[in-house]
Amino acid sequence: MNDDPFSQVYDTAVKMLMDSDTNRSLVKLNNLITFDKKKLPLRDDVQKGNLPELIISGTGISSGNLMKTSNSSELVRRYDYIVTTGEANVDLALNPIVWNLCCILTNWKPYFGKLKWPTDNETAGFVKMVNLVNSVEGINDDLRNRGLKGWTCILAFEVKMVFDSQQMRDAT
Repeated sequence: MNDDPFSQVYDTAVKMLMDSDTNRSLVKLNNLITFDKKKLPLRDDVQKGNLPELIISGTGISSGNLMKTSNSSELVRRYDYIVTTGEANVDLALNPIVWNLCCILTNWKPYFGKLKWPTDNETAGFVKMVNLVNSVEGINDDLRNRGLKGWTCILAFEVKMVFDSQQMRDAT
């Protein structure tokens, strides 16, 4: 795990998925696509056994206040869970996975609450809140499911982070 806060949050979000027994029963481990390796993990040719597929991706900073207070800065970073099912029945394929992702995110404090930056910082963790933003669901959408038939969902969540502004300046 890298020390920067964005890598810490991404790696922790992946760990939350890996730690969920329910998620592992709904999505095979090989079908959990993460971008924390040297090689791009997306498959060129997706087979039936590669579904359902769950991708976790950072999508950028959705808002920031570099002068939240006289000595703190706030950044809100957005992440997407992208589910591709390859199935027509929403109740069998999509709904159980999306529901489980919502349940996983309710457990954010024990995971994200431990993160520190700088990593030798003795003060409270930098993650202050995790919120669901929205979801977009559909069937046969080439943009979301790379041309595959079946239900897909993009479930967006945001992570609010607050840092000591002087420590941020010192890190440059």
